[in-house]
Amino acid sequence: MLPIRALDFRAMQKSIKELNEDGGLFIWSHFLMHILCNMKHGKRAKKDMLHFARQHYINNKRELAKINEFRKIYTIDKAIEWYTKDSFFYRLLNGALRSENFEVIYKFRSFIADLHQQLKTMHQTYVDQLFSSADKNVFEVYRGQLLPKSEFEKLKQNINGFVAMNTFLSTTTHKSIAPLFSGNGENRPELESVLFVIKIKQTYLTEPFADISVASNMTDENEVLFSIGSIFRIDSIHALSETQWHIDLSLVTHNDEDVVRFSQYLRESVDSKPTFIDLIDIFLNMNDYQRVVHYSETLLKKISLTRVERSQIYLALGQAELHINGDFNEAERCFLEIQKLAQLTSTTNYNMLASFYECMALLQIEKNNYTDAMKLLNEILQMSTTHSFGSHIVAKTHSNLGLVYRKTLQFDQAYESYEKSLDILTKSDILPKLHPTYSTLLNNLAYTKQLQHDYDQALKYYNLAREHQQKSLPAIHLLTATTLSNIGLLHMMKYDNEKALETYKKAAAMFNQIYDADHPRLGMIYSNMGDLFIQVGDYEQAKDNLNKALQN
Repeated sequence: MLPIRALDFRAMQKSIKELNEDGGLFIWSHFLMHILCNMKHGKRAKKDMLHFARQHYINNKRELAKINEFRKIYTIDKAIEWYTKDSFFYRLLNGALRSENFEVIYKFRSFIADLHQQLKTMHQTYVDQLFSSADKNVFEVYRGQLLPKSEFEKLKQNINGFVAMNTFLSTTTHKSIAPLFSGNGENRPELESVLFVIKIKQTYLTEPFADISVASNMTDENEVLFSIGSIFRIDSIHALSETQWHIDLSLVTHNDEDVVRFSQYLRESVDSKPTFIDLIDIFLNMNDYQRVVHYSETLLKKISLTRVERSQIYLALGQAELHINGDFNEAERCFLEIQKLAQLTSTTNYNMLASFYECMALLQIEKNNYTDAMKLLNEILQMSTTHSFGSHIVAKTHSNLGLVYRKTLQFDQAYESYEKSLDILTKSDILPKLHPTYSTLLNNLAYTKQLQHDYDQALKYYNLAREHQQKSLPAIHLLTATTLSNIGLLHMMKYDNEKALETYKKAAAMFNQIYDADHPRLGMIYSNMGDLFIQVGDYEQAKDNLNKALQN
């Protein structure tokens, strides 16, 4: 799988991702690759890639000559040929994929799409040939690899679990060739020599793969190439010798029905040709706010955008500005642009107008203007009686009303609003079970029960929220950080100080990866930690945390 996040890039290159450990990230990164592979890429994409490659190899005449050759003769049906050459493509692209460097991945977006599409074109013919014999429904390919010790240990501890490769995965049909690439234990203890044996069953064919010998620059390796995001089950691991390991994998689809449905929902939510706006929405859902701002500002410079497209961009940009540094004025400016665009059309676009009211209401809540927020949210409900909104908009409005009631200490009304929102979503079945909206509602129901001192019921909802988040969200996410912060407060209210501190530390670490150092929301978690240290009598730690809170 391709795990792409601004929040948690790691310097160590990784070729494998454990789905049991980070299934939520799989959903969003897999969807991100779907967007990149299916977007329309113009001449600019190729220019960006070549400019980056030239800068990287600015003093390497041999590579510069290959880059110029590519510029002159490349066509989209030659992607595999260029990928398998000893050239800048293989080194730069795979390095970016393994280190999760989206900036470089994005430079190679058109080539990734070409390579994926060429594999799709070859896939069906290859599969038909592969399983043409009536008694042949399983096929094996092989891969030799030096695997970092930490990755190898995770695989050993995850037998019958699932992994996804975060690059285009190269294998061979010749078992004798694969060990040449795995070494013989000479790089221990840092790297383990591994032979992967991968079983392909006719019933499990999702991401494209194909024998690329006819299109490859290396025709003698009988290479079968899998596209990014292919999922494998770890069947067994055993030692081949004192220095080499044998790992059996099977090509599969994701085994979680809810994950499959949510992934399908995301794909169906975009057109067959996704746009930059879809890319921005992914970054917004992944809390990658810096990239939301970067790509939104870039896109807004284009003249050819429709009013609806502009409103979608301003919606994302306003939310990002609010989250990055709590900039109310900049967020409000973006939201007011949505109102202008909604009213510029010959007939009022009520969906756009509802988005404007919602965003302005949330902004007023952040500014503690609860009366104004209530008016805006009730305006949405009033519009919904005369205009055909989706039920999810009505459900979200009731959830936001619950937030206003909770902020104004009307806990019974808050709980009732959250329950109404959950009831609408459950009955309409308009959103899949793993949609983040459910996680938000579960967290809000829990926090309301917590404020009513019904701690057992609150903890029940929190556990449901955490279970949901682990399946549906990247590991570092605002919803998860918020839930952890609330659980920390719950433990503190129950005088379970050890659990409270442990949970607060997790929440603080996550908030620090999401927000800039001076964001006001960081002040809240430090203030709570300060109160906790006062509760346990550690006044030095209390002073330190309360001083941090005052700086935000």
